[in-house]
Amino acid sequence: MLKEEDKELVRQESAVILRKARPPKKNLNQEQLRALKNLRNKNDIVILKVDKGGATIVMNHEDYINKMKDLCNSGSYKTLEKNPISKITRLVKKAIKKPI
Repeated sequence: MLKEEDKELVRQESAVILRKARPPKKNLNQEQLRALKNLRNKNDIVILKVDKGGATIVMNHEDYINKMKDLCNSGSYKTLEKNPISKITRLVKKAIKKPI
């Protein structure tokens, strides 16, 4: 377990880092930002981040829904009888409190 003075030092150093943090520079120009905003306002498409490679795709909404239905019906996933979040949260809190 950390001493109170060590905890306070970590808090102070974290606060300094957070105060100095700056948002990343924009990588899109104004025209590209307007185009992206227009795409986001369309209801017939879905904009998704791809799992690998950091790419973004634009997909027809109906095609997306059909792919999700196919994925859910493929047998890769199962319906849970109970929401596991509260149990996981409890276990994580217990692990955090456990002395080193």
